[in-house]
Amino acid sequence: ELEAISAYFQIVDYHDDFASYQRWGKIKLLNGRTLCSRLSDTQPGNKSNHFYRLFEAQDSKFGEALAFYEVKIIDKVHLIAVYQPLHNVIQTLGTVLRGNWSNEIKVLNISMVVDIIGIWSPSDDAKNIYILRKHPGLAHLNEEESGKNDGLDELEYGNNGKEVEEEK
Repeated sequence: ELEAISAYFQIVDYHDDFASYQRWGKIKLLNGRTLCSRLSDTQPGNKSNHFYRLFEAQDSKFGEALAFYEVKIIDKVHLIAVYQPLHNVIQTLGTVLRGNWSNEIKVLNISMVVDIIGIWSPSDDAKNIYILRKHPGLAHLNEEESGKNDGLDELEYGNNGKEVEEEK
């Protein structure tokens, strides 16, 4: 990861040129959502956050976050994400995005991350990875239309949709 950061900043030797750096497993995005990384999954007591590690960045970049760094170079502090990118991303059928995992490790500025995304693969050995994004129209739905706070999550249901009563 440090070699990728050095290449990103065009630094010859990170041991000499980094004044300091800190590494994190999670970071809060500008939209308020928390983006996790592979590093956060390695922390004791953390459950797997695999589905919260995938992101979309500006310029149609997609990837899986490996770790987040705050790097101080000379007198400037940079917040960056180290990630494994999806490459060969193409758009088919007008709206379907797909690509392949790259073996590279890349770096980008945290401010370029737009949102968390999902992915879908037809099988474990499938060539294409499909990118899933929330439809922008969902933001315009009220709570009732979106299904939020309908109370159904708090109820337990049995056969025929009848509420299950606790045994006494």
